[in-house]
Amino acid sequence: MRTMTMLASVLLLALGGVFGSVAEVDANDGAWRLQGTDGKTHALADYRGKWVVLEWVNFRCPQVRSLYRERGDAHQTLQQTARGRGMMWFAVNSAAPGQSGSLDLRQATSVLKANKAKPTAMLLDPKGLAGRQFKATLTPEVRVIDPSGRVVYSGAVESALVRQPDGTLTQRQYLNEVLQAVMAGQPVPYASVQALGCKIPYAQVVGQSGPAAPDFSLRDTSGATRRLSEFRGRWVFLEWVNYDCPFVKKHYSASHRNMQRLQARARELGVVWLSICSSAPGRQGHMQPASVNARIRSLGATPSAYLLDPRGTVGRQYGAKHTPEFRIIDPQGRIRYTGGIDSIASMSARDVARARNYIALALQAIAGGQPIPVTTSRSYGCTVKY
Repeated sequence: MRTMTMLASVLLLALGGVFGSVAEVDANDGAWRLQGTDGKTHALADYRGKWVVLEWVNFRCPQVRSLYRERGDAHQTLQQTARGRGMMWFAVNSAAPGQSGSLDLRQATSVLKANKAKPTAMLLDPKGLAGRQFKATLTPEVRVIDPSGRVVYSGAVESALVRQPDGTLTQRQYLNEVLQAVMAGQPVPYASVQALGCKIPYAQVVGQSGPAAPDFSLRDTSGATRRLSEFRGRWVFLEWVNYDCPFVKKHYSASHRNMQRLQARARELGVVWLSICSSAPGRQGHMQPASVNARIRSLGATPSAYLLDPRGTVGRQYGAKHTPEFRIIDPQGRIRYTGGIDSIASMSARDVARARNYIALALQAIAGGQPIPVTTSRSYGCTVKY
């Protein structure tokens, strides 16, 4: 109680002050935006100019339960007092769907209430975007971020219990000490302390094996030069296309708009979709840029760009044999899928609904932060007209 009284008095001091540089880490928001239990979505960049605490939690973890249930209301009081002084405090749940401790918004709201927790909100991070950016590995674990966006403390909330010679148990309250220093305008006493707790059950990492995707440079239909390397950090779908091929027409048919729907879903997920035509001049599928653009408009297609490969350099580089055919490249620049669009090799539009659509499965996996379930398949269609 004495510790909490001291902390409360310190927290009532004005925020601010100058302190030593202790953790030179830039906490830019990594382009993530997470749903919160307050009904809003949050990105770290929204709070530039404010102090922010990110606290990784998993209420199935014994150390987290102990922190919230066996210390009286000390941790909850810390949260509430810090918020009262203008700090943003976000509990972050980075457990993957189906893993221990994973929560949906309704469950997260209920868990906060049951544990009398007082963060600004709990943020749901099922893909592990925020967790991996900050290299959080355990729960409970925290990052304290200053108004300029620098991480000034990383690691444990508190130490393990230590039995003293007289038999009493003591424990260092690292987060309390850090916040005391911050609020008093003093140097932060620790840059980082190893956290104690339960391993965060992240979604399986996609991008740790598979061949590297060769970089390339091609002109698009606007005349701009596009390089694969400009999209590093994003998923990229390469679609070999020949709009005059009956197999391609099957998937662009107005009766179901299969390819157009896939492109639209890719755009929603931030996936780059590059249609590539490797047809040589004078061969089926080769068109001038103005004709390509007119065809794209008539089909209602929405690739991120249509790339012209009249010499077949990129097509051969990737071993493309048919249209349609795909390569899926992960944000680290490795090929995750090679093959056709689906499981039924026919020209009939009626087969689209019956087939197993490998590209749709890949998009579903990306949306859920899961590994792509099928990594290779037999392509079918018209031969690429090199």
